[in-house]
Amino acid sequence: MSTMSGARRPAVVALAVLGCILAIVSVFAVWGRNQVLNTDRYLATVVPLAAEPAIQDEIATKVSAAIIAKLDASDRAKEVLPTQAGFLATPIGDAVNTMVTKRTTQFVHSDSFQKLWRELNRVGHQQLVDILNGSGDKALAVSGGKLQLDLGKVVDAVKTRLVDAGLTIVAAMPPITLVVDIADAQGVEKARTVVHRLDQVANILPFVALACLAGAAALSRRRLRSSALVLEGLMASMVLVRLLVAAGVKVAVDGVSADAASPEAVRAFYAQMTARMQEGVVLVGLLAAAVAAVLVAIAPIRGAVAHRSPTGAGWPATRAVGRHAVTILAGVVLLLADPSVATTVVTLVVAGLLWWVIGRRGEGALQRLVPPAATAEVAA
Repeated sequence: MSTMSGARRPAVVALAVLGCILAIVSVFAVWGRNQVLNTDRYLATVVPLAAEPAIQDEIATKVSAAIIAKLDASDRAKEVLPTQAGFLATPIGDAVNTMVTKRTTQFVHSDSFQKLWRELNRVGHQQLVDILNGSGDKALAVSGGKLQLDLGKVVDAVKTRLVDAGLTIVAAMPPITLVVDIADAQGVEKARTVVHRLDQVANILPFVALACLAGAAALSRRRLRSSALVLEGLMASMVLVRLLVAAGVKVAVDGVSADAASPEAVRAFYAQMTARMQEGVVLVGLLAAAVAAVLVAIAPIRGAVAHRSPTGAGWPATRAVGRHAVTILAGVVLLLADPSVATTVVTLVVAGLLWWVIGRRGEGALQRLVPPAATAEVAA
């Protein structure tokens, strides 16, 4: 019997740790399957980007620059103006360029652009799925070591607007190819491998994680206490996922060159892409914290005092309850607050200090709040 009891604690710890790790992996696995490989879910995520100023400005700048470069209005004006009027070529070219920029900006801020944006992303995402599955197509492909997106349809739509506005010379322009680099091909290859593997286990991984966590609680002799600790571990796992996602924005910005997209546009895209993941992580973390708090609050009380302070005075379960409360509160703060480095450090430092106060200096204060005669150790 003693051998069984001695082996039980390491097994409980191993199951709890494994369950928390699998919970973290499950978040990315399910998100990868639902967002990266599901076009409908992807569209629900990225369609709102058409109303993001940073994205609108980025696309308007690239499209207008491509048209202006191909049109070369100043040189065309020189060709048709008499020699004595050649000085007008530059102001005419500037006026045309201003018109191109204005019309492009107007189009990008219109409902027509949002419809076209949806279509571009629908086709592009389907091509991305093909690439992740090992195939490719024209709209989105790997070329020259880069993942590239073709914005030719946006250019054609703007050219139509310019012709309608009276700039008929645009109609005679040769076709404009506007392909932008959006990621390194090496990253795509890694994503292809990771997404493929995670997609295979996304359906079962969350259940395996839950089974490990439940097994850790069930195997323990102190089930209530262990259940609370397991839930706090799950909460901490969700906090870690949120911090990892927040830190990932720098990786995303560094992974896309400034020529391909501005940092502001990349940040807006990354924030929208990960928004649903973070909402789910916060929800799971808060549910785990709430249930853990309930378990700590309703834990049955033993009649004997198991722990004693250095002075010999009775030390009730209030200390353990206080530490549980601090842990849960810190997790809730990190789930709801801005996941910045400063917020994380301050929260963890304050929580650590409170743990120390409760464990080393708080006996008298806690005993005054909860008299030893009225409390006993929380059974778990």
